Amino acid sequence: MSLSENEEKALKLSEEMHGLLEKWLGKDGPECNAAIQRVGAIKKEINSFGFWVDWLASMKLQPNPDDNKFEVTVTVSRPRPDLTPQEKEIYDIWFKQMNGMK
Repeated sequence: MSLSENEEKALKLSEEMHGLLEKWLGKDGPECNAAIQRVGAIKKEINSFGFWVDWLASMKLQPNPDDNKFEVTVTVSRPRPDLTPQEKEIYDIWFKQMNGMK
């Protein structure tokens, strides 16, 4: 099954988001701040295509703190094509809020 143009963009953006989060999560400084701002911009862009995006970070603590590293999962979801009218209404409200529409 081939991906639509927006699905391909969302996939590439989610990969960028994953890389930024793995590299910068838990760090500090101007470069980190810029990276985390980019993560927020990526999230908004993916949302603008009508997809949900979520991420989860976990860490297995190591005896040597320098070995600790976040493992990040980024999930992009799209709405089911068979939404009920009530679900579609909820989705439309969410989509408008995420994209600054009234």
